[in-house]
Amino acid sequence: MSDTNAPLPKTVDEAIQWMFAALSNEGRQQLKQMPEDDLWQLHRYYGMGIRNELGLWGKNPDLINAPDFAGKQPDEMSQILIVKLWRLLQTMNLDEMPDKDE
Repeated sequence: MSDTNAPLPKTVDEAIQWMFAALSNEGRQQLKQMPEDDLWQLHRYYGMGIRNELGLWGKNPDLINAPDFAGKQPDEMSQILIVKLWRLLQTMNLDEMPDKDE
């Protein structure tokens, strides 16, 4: 999912950028097309990847201590990130973007 040598995102905005970059255009389109009420379905697998890759279980104190995450558990943090990415995607025309692999 990520480059193991790359530094971990330290802010929520950096985490959203990381998540966006990690998705293919197809993945971005699929996420964008999901109804917001269905995003909870991503918790188990996509959310687990986010929690593990971004160090939300304690390996990334800068991100864990972000104001958006105050008092939240890693499960809640990953869901916040998924919703924020989904909302960003709603503002974008993905048809005009090159795929990350091109």
